[in-house]
Amino acid sequence: MNHYEYAQDLINAEKLDAFLNRFDTGTPVIIYGAGNNGCLCAQHLLRIGVPIKCFVDAHKDIQNDKPYFIDIVSPRRMKADYDNEVIIITPYGNSEFVEEFLLMADFPEDKIYKLEFDKTCFEIKLPDLEQHTPSQLSYMKTMTQNPPITVFSLIYNTPEHYLRRSIESVLNQSFREFMYFIVDHGSNDGTTSRIISEYAELDKRIKVYRTEINVEVERQLGRDATHFREALFQEIKKRVTTEYMCCLDSDDFYARDYLKYTYTNVVEQFADMVCIQSSVYEENNHQNVRFLWYPILSSEIIARSEKEKWLAFCETRMPEAAWSVLVKSEIYLNAFHASWSCPNGLTTDKKMSFEMLKASKCVIFTRNTYYTLTLRTASVVGGSKSSDWKYMLTWFDWMINEWLRETRDRYKQLNLNAKQYAYPLAQYIVTFVFSMSDKLMKHRTRQELTEFYHKLEDILMEEYISQVIAYRKFYRDWHQKIKTYFEGGDDGAIIG
Repeated sequence: MNHYEYAQDLINAEKLDAFLNRFDTGTPVIIYGAGNNGCLCAQHLLRIGVPIKCFVDAHKDIQNDKPYFIDIVSPRRMKADYDNEVIIITPYGNSEFVEEFLLMADFPEDKIYKLEFDKTCFEIKLPDLEQHTPSQLSYMKTMTQNPPITVFSLIYNTPEHYLRRSIESVLNQSFREFMYFIVDHGSNDGTTSRIISEYAELDKRIKVYRTEINVEVERQLGRDATHFREALFQEIKKRVTTEYMCCLDSDDFYARDYLKYTYTNVVEQFADMVCIQSSVYEENNHQNVRFLWYPILSSEIIARSEKEKWLAFCETRMPEAAWSVLVKSEIYLNAFHASWSCPNGLTTDKKMSFEMLKASKCVIFTRNTYYTLTLRTASVVGGSKSSDWKYMLTWFDWMINEWLRETRDRYKQLNLNAKQYAYPLAQYIVTFVFSMSDKLMKHRTRQELTEFYHKLEDILMEEYISQVIAYRKFYRDWHQKIKTYFEGGDDGAIIG
């Protein structure tokens, strides 16, 4: 199997915290730089309760922006209004230039901190397109009695090289006491069912349940699969008897120590759930690798109260997917059922993971990377839902009017500034809505999407979302391009 090494520089939050601990509690901070690092820094400062006075940026075109509803000012204005605040330099490329400028402008050296970065490396195992036999693994001929973990996979028509890589990443775990429960979800490609059976014969930890119908395929065909969906859930619930469980998509894979790390932590910390970092790469471009959405700065956060949990969510926005956690089985299954039981057919990982977060009392958040996701346009979910504009509208509506609104309500209940603390989630939602709209417009005609556009505009009129868009130039420009496309007759792509 081929391997690809990848590295990424991440902000070292622990060193930033050590610097801030030199000063009195409540000392305000100025964030120099309103780009990605500046915003990530703001999310971390919000979590640890450090007041932010303003952002600073030399670019005049964004000085009317208000990320997190906090002003961006010019360096000149910062100098005029300076009142002994701590200054954090966030740009990655020209931080030395900024530091030199601040010292020359007579800002106190002991109040200036330049972000430090850690190089994080991980490995992606690319599937071997020529390998069509099981690897030489140490298969288990018997299963441990009462294993603590169930690994759950819902599998449908997966290319052989991806499926073998996925299954073998489970069987090759350094922690070996688990049950691997596979639902063969109506596979009919002639190879998927055969491969699952092949591994089940080799390793007795694998238990297989086969269905003749695939719920998502039925939805795509316009058929009501409610009864079948419920029957399948009850079958899954009956067969999962372990205290903890996790799930793995059939084209993704675990790092070898995934179960060892997550299970050790939930046991030692008496936790309900541990959320891990993930990496993602495109099927036909493995060098386009990135961390998956989660902007966590701290190496690890252990949240033991409701307040700590929702503060951590502000920094991490984790979990955002059902496959990036190890969680108590009862919590997982209840969230799975809530997601699958939606009358509007919305069965997203985001909804399921949000239900798990709400139900968990002690949660561990880590930036350690143990899961790799493969973006495949031909997958049964990725290929259909991303081009279904009615489904997209349902998704957008849930994200804004349930996910975001409930998150804001949680911060209000905790007597926190809900506008600021919910901003990272709102920013993610706006980016997601605009990018998915752009994708739709590249695959559908303007005439086909006329109704989509009008309903999208209605959704974006939600007061908080409209403020987030209005306070960032990037979002204002993006929104205007969408409007121009539909109202002004521009046939070009939305985003360059």
